[in-house]
Amino acid sequence: MRCKINNLKDFIEKELKEYSQEVAEDVKDCVRESAIECRNELRLTSPKRTGEYAESWIDEVVENDRFFINAVIRNEKHYQLTHLLEKGHAGVDGTSVGSAPAMPHIAPAEKRINKSAIEKVKSRLRK
Repeated sequence: MRCKINNLKDFIEKELKEYSQEVAEDVKDCVRESAIECRNELRLTSPKRTGEYAESWIDEVVENDRFFINAVIRNEKHYQLTHLLEKGHAGVDGTSVGSAPAMPHIAPAEKRINKSAIEKVKSRLRK
């Protein structure tokens, strides 16, 4: 594109705004993809007795504006169990009788997906 020196400032501002919006959209796409990937991983790696807990994982975008996105992965139906299964817990009467061991499945998925999301963003921005 050609631009006269008198219009250089406006031209640069316009190009930077377009570029920043493109970068924001690329990052938002990566976040959406990563949320879906994390949900799917949790469905596969969650403890299964009946399978209901594992199938209840959902992903949703809770905030989304021009330059910001926030995606959440949560267990829609069995949210009360996430901490108990992830960290383990004592028995009903507070003793070790009937206690349940920790079954980490959320933290490993979160760690892997965060790393993967960063790599996706870096890869997209290199193009």
